[in-house]
Amino acid sequence: MSARWLASLLLLAACDSSRSGPYCDGGADCPFSCGSGVDSPPFEGAQHITEPNVGHYMNNPPASGVHWPMWQEPWGDYPMELPRERWVHNIEHGGVVLLYNCPSGCEDIHQQLVAIRNGRPADQWNAVRILVTPDSVMPHKVAAVAWNWRWQGDSVDANAIECFIQARYDRAPESLP
Repeated sequence: MSARWLASLLLLAACDSSRSGPYCDGGADCPFSCGSGVDSPPFEGAQHITEPNVGHYMNNPPASGVHWPMWQEPWGDYPMELPRERWVHNIEHGGVVLLYNCPSGCEDIHQQLVAIRNGRPADQWNAVRILVTPDSVMPHKVAAVAWNWRWQGDSVDANAIECFIQARYDRAPESLP
């Protein structure tokens, strides 16, 4: 039994499949069942660039692309905006980034995203590989980003975001904490 299979089984067991709203069983196209805000943008590569060089991304927010060689640690809530070049490395390592863009402030949205993050069980690395951070240049108010996948909306849809996390958590090229 592989560690990835076991972690997927534990995540499925931790979810309440009787809840209303979208549900994802982990299949390859499963993220599309999480709602209309899901897409899989074109792959932009995975090359490291030297910090503090700035990456240029075709997709906004990016779900792959150039990034700095060190990911953001520890995983958690960062109320000050993290550079994309930092968190793109986190998603390459199987994490999910929950983003919000509220120029006039939105502490309620921020706290809802933190609650989603804090409600997740620890994984096989004894970590919750989810970051929460603002992103001032994305086109929507809220996004969940994983390697090669995004969910975007203009309000927190907890069911869709939970479904997206279930679908894409720890499904990236490098499964490391």
